[in-house]
Amino acid sequence: MGIANTTTSAAVLCALTDLEAEVVVGKGAGLTEEQYKHKIEVVKGHFA
Repeated sequence: MGIANTTTSAAVLCALTDLEAEVVVGKGAGLTEEQYKHKIEVVKGHFA
């Protein structure tokens, strides 16, 4: 089991490929829609 691995993986993928966070971020372990949107913003924030 890996908790929070998808956030790290999405950030690394964004950094290596220049893909947008919305494309690579997934819901992971059952996030609500609000939590999912926050997760996207967190990943985007590191590349602003």
